[in-house]
Amino acid sequence: MVDREAVESTYGPACSSGSPPAPACYVKKLTDEFQTYFLYSKLGLAVFWNEDGKSVKSFVFQQPKASR
Repeated sequence: MVDREAVESTYGPACSSGSPPAPACYVKKLTDEFQTYFLYSKLGLAVFWNEDGKSVKSFVFQQPKASR
């Protein structure tokens, strides 16, 4: 099982407000169906969670957003 600790140690922690963003950090989001996911926009990665909120349901990779 892949859990939150494994995701954060591999891809990065939550983005913190008020300080410069980490090289890779996530923002917690909800889909229209109220499914929780972490969005790592700099990596082009979304991590979707199972209903238990503790284990990963899927990883979705896309083209990362360009830095400005």
